[in-house]
Amino acid sequence: MKQIVFSLIAVVSFASTAIGGFSKEKFRNPENIHSPAYFWMWNARLEVPKLKAQLDDMFAHGMRSVCIHPFPSEFRPNGGFDTSMSPGYLSKEYLLVFSNVVEYAASLGMNVWLYDEGGWPSGGACGQIAAADKEGRFRRRLLGYGNGREEFALRAMPYGKGRRNY
Repeated sequence: MKQIVFSLIAVVSFASTAIGGFSKEKFRNPENIHSPAYFWMWNARLEVPKLKAQLDDMFAHGMRSVCIHPFPSEFRPNGGFDTSMSPGYLSKEYLLVFSNVVEYAASLGMNVWLYDEGGWPSGGACGQIAAADKEGRFRRRLLGYGNGREEFALRAMPYGKGRRNY
């Protein structure tokens, strides 16, 4: 326990020196970018008035940051996850809702973080990247060890019926 306390004191001491003095007030009431954030799951019909009301409620309870986490049906294509999120992930309508929510949060002085993906693996946009791949870069790959060891195949990650692997 003494080591943890000493480490915390060292961090605070370093921070106070590095940023021109430690402020108890800033520590108690950090700027929105440094404050805790709700992980805000979007898994139902995205209605701007309802989302704004939710932001109002979060703000009224002291939250200054939110991380929007979309849960489209493609997030768990093999079932096991109940979602009715609409409009469709990354559609023009979705981006319009998202834009309205971010602008409203900004008007409240809130910070908005975007979860980097609507599913896994990260960066695939729930299969949209692989579906648009004409060169086959997202096809299943076979890796080999060489030196007499057995080869193994990477597990294919299908996004759903008719979609390519990632």
